[in-house]
Amino acid sequence: MLKITALISVAIIFIGLIALGYWYAYLPDKENNAQNTEDIPLFFGRLKETSGLELPESKNTTFRWVLSVNPELKRETLSGQGFSANEISTDNAVQIETFFKDNGFKINQNNVIVGRVSGLVGYEKGNTVCVIAAGFSGYKEAEDLSSWEAPNPEKKDVDVRCGNLTN
Repeated sequence: MLKITALISVAIIFIGLIALGYWYAYLPDKENNAQNTEDIPLFFGRLKETSGLELPESKNTTFRWVLSVNPELKRETLSGQGFSANEISTDNAVQIETFFKDNGFKINQNNVIVGRVSGLVGYEKGNTVCVIAAGFSGYKEAEDLSSWEAPNPEKKDVDVRCGNLTN
C-alpha cells in the first residue's frame, strides 16, 4: 500500500511538472518579445545593404494597425519609421517583401488588403509590425481607380512603414 501511494505521489508530481512546463512555455515572454523588437532604422539599413536598392532615408511616420477583427474591429495608430520608393521595378518590390520574410517576419492576416491596382500586406515579428503598401506607379494620384489604367505596369510605388506595439 505504501509503494502504491508513493508511486501515485511521484506520478502526480511528474504530471504537475509537465503541466507547469507546458504553462511556462506558452506564457508571453517579455524578454523574448524585447529581443524580437527590431531597431527599425537599423533594419531598414540592412534592407538597403542586402538588396542593393537605392532606397530613400526613413522618416518618422504613423500608420494604422489592425489588432483584431473578432468579435469587433480594434485598430491602433502607431508611430514609427517609413519610406516610399516610387517607380521601382516589380522585381525590386518583390525583393523588399522577400527581405521581411527572410528576416523572420510573418504575414498578419488582419492587415491584408487586396485591390485591382494596389494592395497592403502587414508583417509582424515579436512586437515589431510593418505594413507594405504597393501598387502600380501613379495610383496614389489617380482620381478614379475604378477605370484607371497603369501607364507602365512594370513600375511600382511602394510604401513601407514599421513601428513597435507597446502591449
